[in-house]
Amino acid sequence: MKLSNSEIKPSLIRDALHLLARAASLVNVDMLRDGYIPSAVESTSIDEASSELSSTVSQIDLEIERLQALRERVCAQLDVNKAAGAPIRRLPPEILSVIFIRFAETAVVDARSWSQHIMYAVSRVCSAWRSIARHTPQLWTRISSQLFSGIAPPETVFTEEAALAGILPLHITHLMRDYDEYLNPLLRQLFPHAHRWQSIALDGDCETFSRLPVVDLPSLEVARLIMNERVTPDALDFLSGALNLRTLQLSIGDRIIFVNPEIHFAMPAFPALTHLSMKIDAEIDFRTETLFACLRYSSSTLTHLNLAMSVPESHIGVDSDAHAVEMRALLVLEISGYAYGLLERITTPVVNTIHVNHMGGTGIGLSMTDPFLALTTFLSRSPQPLAIKHLSLKDVQPNAAHPESVLQFLERLDELEEMEIGIMRHKSSVFTERVVERLTCSDDRVPLLPSLAKMTLMFQYCNLPMQFENYLRGMCGSRETARTCALRPIAALKSMFVLAT
Repeated sequence: MKLSNSEIKPSLIRDALHLLARAASLVNVDMLRDGYIPSAVESTSIDEASSELSSTVSQIDLEIERLQALRERVCAQLDVNKAAGAPIRRLPPEILSVIFIRFAETAVVDARSWSQHIMYAVSRVCSAWRSIARHTPQLWTRISSQLFSGIAPPETVFTEEAALAGILPLHITHLMRDYDEYLNPLLRQLFPHAHRWQSIALDGDCETFSRLPVVDLPSLEVARLIMNERVTPDALDFLSGALNLRTLQLSIGDRIIFVNPEIHFAMPAFPALTHLSMKIDAEIDFRTETLFACLRYSSSTLTHLNLAMSVPESHIGVDSDAHAVEMRALLVLEISGYAYGLLERITTPVVNTIHVNHMGGTGIGLSMTDPFLALTTFLSRSPQPLAIKHLSLKDVQPNAAHPESVLQFLERLDELEEMEIGIMRHKSSVFTERVVERLTCSDDRVPLLPSLAKMTLMFQYCNLPMQFENYLRGMCGSRETARTCALRPIAALKSMFVLAT
């Protein structure tokens, strides 16, 4: 970089030093400390020197600005020189593509940030990186409307992304509530590529879903739908062509509207379905026949079932005369809220994991108002004893009218190996001193859960009484090693965690 003489003024430093020496000879700090008072002639000389000093300060400030600008130019050129020799510039495009893919996979938390990373963090570094990114199909498989939150998406942007993905499967996301005007162009542009859809996550009005065309979705394996507004019977019809669907997560939002309680949407048959999750967050008259029709059709394939309902028990329409559905392949069952009322119509001969969340209270309208009574009855209806290996209870409370229901439930879990209990109240009715006492080993009595090897207790917003802690220590000590109680082998409690906040 060539520097002109006008950019450097060495004389400024020399003149400033000379001015400082002359001004200091007229007056300085030591003279002021000694009480110096200038005469009229001396005051005139000092004023003249002060004027020159002010002028020099302005010149120095100007020179500093010019030198700072010069420094920025030098640093910029230094960065260019370093970039020219950076090892990454010698990497072949194939390696850079792999780096871009790994960067997106490790730095991304949702579909929107994926698009942001690709479109803004990678494609805009330089034309070479942009070209490499556009020729890396794996970077364009996650298509989301959320990147355009608050602004209308370009007319062909989603079509272009699908084209850049080549023939790879597509993952489509629209999880913006009240933005169906973005959902429509997203799907309209991507329907020509429907045969490549592998997963969808969509939030929209039921009427929007009902207007979608029915097309073949041979590659669709995962569908997550959040449904709002007025219910329509055909809201799920557009999934009829998803014959290979493995996972369906259906959430009926808190803004759902049932104009006619007798109207309920129909769920298509999914012959390959293995994971089903249904969450209802609205106080509506929910007819369960839609759910049970799906369970019947998927009874030989479904391995994971998650039911969460905040609907009051009196609003759940259960046909008491209908036959129970036998879920022959179900391994994992998770229920929350009032969903335990649906257990009356389900049998599961091979289930080994049960998660129960946020349940309990007095309840009305169903024959089973205590969740633990419902769970006990559910286990007892199995044609063969169930070998439950894993149990999770989080904020679950029995009915006060059935104080022994917890023990009756735990007595049926002889094969249980892992148990997690989360208590979010000051006093739990589940993990009581009575339960701890029944878990404690003694030579002449078989304790509860003889196969238990791992237990986690989480107490939130409460302090453990000292006496209760002593009970816990005694129970843990009695099960520290494997032993025999009343001729029954008892497993060692190898892992015990107690978390209190």
